[in-house]
Amino acid sequence: MNIKNEKGFTLLELLAVMTVIGILIVQFIPNVVEDVRQNDANVTAGEILSIGEAAQNWVADNGSWPDQGNTCASAITTMVAAAGYIDNLDDKSPWYDATTNPAGAYTTSCTATSFTVTVSTHADWSGVLANTLPVTTALGAQSQTTYPLPSTIPALDDLLPRDGSRAMTGDLDLDSNNINNINTATTVSTVATTDMRSPEFIDSDDVIYKVDPNANTKLAALEVDDVCLASGKCLSDLDKPDSIVGSGTLIPKPTCNSGVPQVFADPVLFSKDATGDAIGAVQAYAVDAGANWQVFLRILTKDGFFFPSATYGKLHVKVRCS
Repeated sequence: MNIKNEKGFTLLELLAVMTVIGILIVQFIPNVVEDVRQNDANVTAGEILSIGEAAQNWVADNGSWPDQGNTCASAITTMVAAAGYIDNLDDKSPWYDATTNPAGAYTTSCTATSFTVTVSTHADWSGVLANTLPVTTALGAQSQTTYPLPSTIPALDDLLPRDGSRAMTGDLDLDSNNINNINTATTVSTVATTDMRSPEFIDSDDVIYKVDPNANTKLAALEVDDVCLASGKCLSDLDKPDSIVGSGTLIPKPTCNSGVPQVFADPVLFSKDATGDAIGAVQAYAVDAGANWQVFLRILTKDGFFFPSATYGKLHVKVRCS
């Protein structure tokens, strides 16, 4: 009988191989997790942006936020049910887990003048969202993004009744906008303004004294900061100089004597970072930020939506009065 000597791996050799494999896996897993989380953050930022823009479109069309009567608790469901606002989006973010993170679902709330989207991600990633999205704050694992009313809405009765049923209790700040076509304005103090137009100005103490541009009234001196034509167009309303700015830049709104301020933004330079990854699509947009607009770029790469920094995202910006 022939007996052959057959040799296999010893237990020590197997342990050595398994140790090497374990070391490689430990080094590889964090990179995979980081990539997955970055993709989740990109998707979340894109979805929050879609929800906020849809809410602003809704209030512009309807005069109130979606589900405003219920403090906007069901705003997402309301907008999904109505065609043309949000398509194929539910209330669960990529961070949602029914057991470990039920707060990963998007929740919405509102006041008369603002709309807020809240989501719980992870303490290490809520700050990423805060740096990616405008008007966003990080509170631990939670991030909150707040959207103001759009600059123009068709109905203001909920904010300022026009029938005199409720008096104002504070100052009215029109943010450099105009009040037009007033029949009679009565004041109890000094009126300070940089632009006032009327067929005539009458001294309330003695109506004999007045300035009437249509009569032979003479003034010793008249100092003006602007010149307006009979058509209503003023020199100050001419197009302002174009500029090239980085993503996230605040653009001051012009003061318009006629028309309303408008901003136009186009992408001119965009990249995810210095590596220059391929870009599938790019979007330039502006967010109303009170006396300013804040302009941003959003690009689509192989890793999902990404918001480049001011270094790698440049926009051509033009402002004017319409």
